[in-house]
Amino acid sequence: MRALPSPLSLSGLSRARPPRRAGRRYQRRPARHARPRAGRAWSAVEEPGGAIAHTGHHSVVETIELTRHAERAGADFAVVVRPYYPAAADDGIYDFYSAVCGAVDIGVWIFDTAYAGPPLPLDLVDRLADIENVCGIKVGHPRSHYLAVLSRVADRILVCAPAEQDLLADIRDRGQRVHMSSAAPYLYQTPGWRPMFEYTRAALSGNFTEAAEVAATLDPVREVADKWLHGRWNRERVHPLPWIKAWAGLLGMSGGAVRPPLRSPGADEVAALGRDLTAAGLL
Repeated sequence: MRALPSPLSLSGLSRARPPRRAGRRYQRRPARHARPRAGRAWSAVEEPGGAIAHTGHHSVVETIELTRHAERAGADFAVVVRPYYPAAADDGIYDFYSAVCGAVDIGVWIFDTAYAGPPLPLDLVDRLADIENVCGIKVGHPRSHYLAVLSRVADRILVCAPAEQDLLADIRDRGQRVHMSSAAPYLYQTPGWRPMFEYTRAALSGNFTEAAEVAATLDPVREVADKWLHGRWNRERVHPLPWIKAWAGLLGMSGGAVRPPLRSPGADEVAALGRDLTAAGLL
C-alpha cells in the first residue's frame, strides 16, 4: 500500500458513524497482535479514516477466524458477504451472521451482492439489523431494493449502495454519509483530478449546485465503466474484478493477476481499455 499512489486516500465521505451501536464500542479497535501483512497494511493508512476488512467465507469457522484476525490487526469494521454456497434458507443465513457476530468484538457490515445471488428478503434484513454488532449493510442490487432496505432498517443501521452515479442524489435526498466497498474512488480519479472527492465534499457542505457540476465531469468515465465493468456483468454476467484490476494497473496501481476461475484480460483487451480511459481524460 505504501507503494500505491495517493488516490486511495480520496474517497471524500466522512467516516461512518452508524446509529446506536457502532459509534462507541464497535467504532475503533486498537491495532495490536497483527500478522505482519495485515499490520503493514493498516500502518500504511496515514490519513484519518476507518479501515474495513472483507472477511467473508463459505465456512462460518473461517469467517470467524478471519474476522478475529482483522480485529486484532486494527480494522474498524469487517464486511461479511452473505453465504451463498451451499444455498441456505433465511434462518440458516441468520444463524450464520449470528454465529459470526457473537464470536467477535467488532462492528460487522453485511455484504448483500448480486454476485452472491438474489437479494436478502426484507424480513431477514430486518432481523439481521437487530443483531448487536451488525452496524450496516451494503446493498448491491437494483435501486428499488436498496430503497426498500433503506426504508426498513435505516433507523438502526447504515445502508449504502455501491453505485457511484447515485451517490450525489443519495446525499442530497436521503442524507447518505457512506460509500463503502466500491472501486469508484480509486478508479475514477487520479492524484491530480479528484472529482468524486470534490463533489462529495461540496454535497456534504450543502452546495448541491457545485456538486452537480463537478459530478457531471465524470460522465465520460462512467461510460467506460458501463462498457468494461458493471455493464458487462449486467449484460453478459462477466465478473468485473479482472477489469477492475486491469483499470487500476493502467492508473499505476497493481494488485496482481486474478486467480482461477477468473481470467486476466489479454494484452489487446487491456490496450483497448487504455484507449477508452485516455479518451475519457483519465490517462
